[in-house]
Amino acid sequence: MRKFRRVVLITALFLAYMVNASAVVITHTEPSFWWVGMKNTELQILVYGENISSSKVSVNYPGVKVKTVETVESPNYLFIYLNISKSAKPGMMNIEFAGDGQKTVQPFELKPRNPKPGALGFSTADVLYLITPDRFANGDPSNDNLEEATVNRERSGSRHGGDIRGIINQFDYLQDLGITTVWLNPVQKNGPNTYHGYAITDFYAVDPRYGTNDEYIEMIDKAHDRGMKVVMD
Repeated sequence: MRKFRRVVLITALFLAYMVNASAVVITHTEPSFWWVGMKNTELQILVYGENISSSKVSVNYPGVKVKTVETVESPNYLFIYLNISKSAKPGMMNIEFAGDGQKTVQPFELKPRNPKPGALGFSTADVLYLITPDRFANGDPSNDNLEEATVNRERSGSRHGGDIRGIINQFDYLQDLGITTVWLNPVQKNGPNTYHGYAITDFYAVDPRYGTNDEYIEMIDKAHDRGMKVVMD
């Protein structure tokens, strides 16, 4: 009987050790990718994973070095500062998180920079048009009712269904007005019942009720094709 109890105790201790020594599970990174050839070579990455703060962080990628790693009060966050030199090439690098004999590898993509000219700014010669996307035009009704938020045009504080596709569809109208620059309220992910855009929960993702990141890029490209500018709030 004593031998059986001893086996049970050893097994329990082993399982407890394995649970505590399990690899970190990373559930979120901001940003989720970056570009090579940026003027500022320093990049800050926020990483979220349960009890990740005790991990040792390393990167083995040509032209990229870990400058410093900072923890905060919560053990579930790390801020990683990388130096991405001018010699770094586009590709998929791995950020490694090691601790207690376990290792987690988080892929992180370095993209090539867009060869198109950068932002040109605006001046007193421009005519700006401020748009609250939810209130402007509904170009895609399929994204009206998502994530517990439904369109209700009877209530002033509810979502009314405007989206990025609606803005794209109205470029002719805007140009006919003489508009040279559209200025959008934020279109990033927001709380479920907000329409104004100023309750951002993810700075790197377009709210699905407005569309997708690809649609946002499409909107900017089509505006530029018309000689128009886009200001991001």
